[in-house]
Amino acid sequence: MRDRDTEQFQQILARCPELQSAVELVRSFADMMTNLHGERLTAWITAAEEAALPASVASLPV
Repeated sequence: MRDRDTEQFQQILARCPELQSAVELVRSFADMMTNLHGERLTAWITAAEEAALPASVASLPV
């Protein structure tokens, strides 16, 4: 992303904690899969459940 886009993205995330949580979960999931850390899946699922994201985010197909 360009600097301007990154700044705007950070501003959006700062205004929406649920979106910030979703972004962090997606990034950690991507890292887990990319680096073959399947042993972290149970902890990731627990973190995702505890994040208590709105149903519109939490029910996205996987």
